[in-house]
Amino acid sequence: IALIGPYVRCGEAMLGSWIGFGEEDRAVTIEQGFKKRFPGKVTAVKGCDPYQHINGGMAEAVRAARNADVAVVTLGLPGNISGESGSLVTVEIPDVQKELLEAVQATGKPIVVLLVTGRAMALESMENLADAIMVVWHPGTMGGTAVADLVSGDFSPSGHLAMSFPRCDGQIPIRYNHKNTGRPSKWTVPPTPTHKFGNKPYSSCYMFTPNTPLYPFGYGLSYTEFEYDQIEVLNPEVAMGENVVIRARVTNVGDSEGVTVAQLYMRDLVASTTRPVRELKGFERISLAPGESATVEFTLTAEDMAFCREDMQYAQEPGDFKVWVGDSSDASLEGSFTVK
Repeated sequence: IALIGPYVRCGEAMLGSWIGFGEEDRAVTIEQGFKKRFPGKVTAVKGCDPYQHINGGMAEAVRAARNADVAVVTLGLPGNISGESGSLVTVEIPDVQKELLEAVQATGKPIVVLLVTGRAMALESMENLADAIMVVWHPGTMGGTAVADLVSGDFSPSGHLAMSFPRCDGQIPIRYNHKNTGRPSKWTVPPTPTHKFGNKPYSSCYMFTPNTPLYPFGYGLSYTEFEYDQIEVLNPEVAMGENVVIRARVTNVGDSEGVTVAQLYMRDLVASTTRPVRELKGFERISLAPGESATVEFTLTAEDMAFCREDMQYAQEPGDFKVWVGDSSDASLEGSFTVK
C-alpha cells in the first residue's frame, strides 16, 4: 500500500477546527492507523503540502505508487481552514493536490482517495481520477484507527451526507430542500457548448452543467448494495391532526452485511406560502445481512406537516402531499396522501 498525501501523518487534520486545547501529537494519524492494521505493507510519503510543493515530493509519491499494489491518497483541506474565520472563494481540491493525484493516477495503479475536510467540496474535476472516494472528514483523536478499519473492510461504511456536494463552485448555494421555480428546467440533458439554441426553452437551469449536485444530501455508499421497494401509505386520506403511516421494504442485495440509512421525504404540493420541493421528515439506520429484507415504518404527525402559514401561524393545512423513501434526497420510491 502506498499511502500518499499531505495528511498521511497530520494529527492536526484528524482534530480539525474548534479543537480547543487538543494535542495534535496525541491523535492517531492515518499513517499510524494503516501501519498498525497492515504491518509491513505500508509505504507513507507526503508528496506535497496542502497548498504547495515540497522538494522531490511528486517524484517520491510516483515511485511509491509504482512499487505498490494500490495507492491510498489523502486529499482535502486542513482543519484550520474550516470553522470560524475560514471562508473560501473555492471549495475545489487545491491545485497542487490535484497535480499529485494526476501524477499518481498516471502510474495506472488503483487509487483510493481519503477526503479530509470539514466542509462540502466540489469534486467533479477529480472524481474520475480515483477508483473510490471515502469522505473521512476530520475524524478525531482515534481517526487513523477508524479510517484503517473502514478501508480494510473490517467494518462497512454507513455514513450519509448531511449536506449536498456540488459539482463545481458555480452551483453554490446548492441544497435539496430548495423552493420550486416558476420556470422548471425543460432540458432532459444539459446543453453543450455546441448546442443550437434556436428554440431555447427559458427555464431555470445551467447551460452546460446539470442542476443536480455531484452527491446529494443523504447520499452514502457501503460495501454492499440496498434496494427499496413496496412503498405503502397505510392511510392515504386523513383528517387534520391525524397521523400518516408510511412503510417500505429495504433489501440487502449485495454479498456482505451492511448498514443503510432509510430516509423519508415529504412535499406539500400546494400551500398558502411556498414550500420546499422536498423535506427530510424521518430516518432510520438498518443493519441487514446479505439477502435479508426489513420493513421500515415512518409516522408523519400534524407537527411534521406544519409550517409558518400566510397568516403567520405555525400550523397544518389541508391538501395533497407526496412522500418518498430511499437512501438519499434523490429517492424515487414515491407515494401520496391527502389531508382533508
